[in-house]
Amino acid sequence: MRIGAAVAAAERERLYAELGNDHYVIFTEDGWTTEHSIECRLSGHMHECVYHVLMAPFANERGAEMPGRWRSPPSIATGEPVLARAELTREDGPDGSD
Repeated sequence: MRIGAAVAAAERERLYAELGNDHYVIFTEDGWTTEHSIECRLSGHMHECVYHVLMAPFANERGAEMPGRWRSPPSIATGEPVLARAELTREDGPDGSD
């Protein structure tokens, strides 16, 4: 590996560690969206994201039952979604509502 490529790879790993590299899915009363990982955003391939593709059938069928922000672990890329409730953001109320 060339020095420049090694530096770029190290910086990429530092960003993943600092900012996190998880995907999230956000369900609202009017639909759902994927919050892409840092890796996915930096790659410029969000439109081909396997997490979004695999989440769609589940989200369209069951998303309305699960309002809020959910972390989508890497295991989703291999099959059925396993979601973990994500921490509340500043905009969320104590019960997860706005």
